[in-house]
Amino acid sequence: MSSPPKESFEPDYFQLAPKAISDNSDNHFFKELDTREELQKVDDSERFVERCIDLVSPEMIDMMLQFQNETSQVLITRTEELAIFNEFSQSKYQELLGRFQKHTQVLINLRTDLELVFRRIRALKSRIGQLYPEELSKVVSERPLPEE
Repeated sequence: MSSPPKESFEPDYFQLAPKAISDNSDNHFFKELDTREELQKVDDSERFVERCIDLVSPEMIDMMLQFQNETSQVLITRTEELAIFNEFSQSKYQELLGRFQKHTQVLINLRTDLELVFRRIRALKSRIGQLYPEELSKVVSERPLPEE
């Protein structure tokens, strides 16, 4: 005879609902407990701050605050100076950018003009070479033409 398979009982935790707090006295108890915990946290933090303050003398704290204020003032003035410098730099950059673009355009025009001049010179050389080949070879032998 075979025995029936054993069924394992595993509770479905997702199906279990939390117990609702319906009694106002219990609810009041939890609120009071929360308040006590918060007060305890505040008391602990205050004690920690007091111990930290006791570690450093008031004169030292005053010196640190004074140093922080001086440093803050220096940073504020440096920030203002840098802002003024940045504005000046921006205006000069815009001014020089316009001049640079004009000079660039002049150089581009000069290059195209020079290319046109050299193209005409090459055309004249070839034309002279066709019309007067003997004279051109004589001149080239005396004075060689620069390579292109």
